[in-house]
Amino acid sequence: MLYLGIDPGVTGACALIDETGKHRFSWRWDKKLGLRGLKDQWRTEGITQYMITAACLEKVHSMPGQGVSSTFKFGMNFGMWQGLLVTADIRHELITPQRWMKAVLDSGDRSPEHRLAWACRRWPEAPWKGVKVESGIADALGLAEYARQTDKEPF
Repeated sequence: MLYLGIDPGVTGACALIDETGKHRFSWRWDKKLGLRGLKDQWRTEGITQYMITAACLEKVHSMPGQGVSSTFKFGMNFGMWQGLLVTADIRHELITPQRWMKAVLDSGDRSPEHRLAWACRRWPEAPWKGVKVESGIADALGLAEYARQTDKEPF
């Protein structure tokens, strides 16, 4: 069984773990790709080779003070990921950041720095070289872990 987590943000990523929680794959996506580019990179990175059991896509929304253009782009990213999951026929859940963080993080600290440190401890084998705090890999791994922990419930 394989679980996919997706952070659809501008510095987003996707990550795959197995039923034991072992890191199998993680990939940061290029925000300039657009839908066709994202789909091509999805194939190039080999995600289609995996039989994914379930996925969690971070449920995002606009933030106060966020510009119209950036809000629109953020929504487009979310929609592209959702479309890929539906097209690939991958069972998935939209999950708020607050819900998955409460369920999987080892403390109440939800700062980006803590999430990255937690993910580095939990998955030391992941490709962390050059990863910045704002990178979505840590969040994508957290979302995949949430999918793994809650797979007993149908999405």
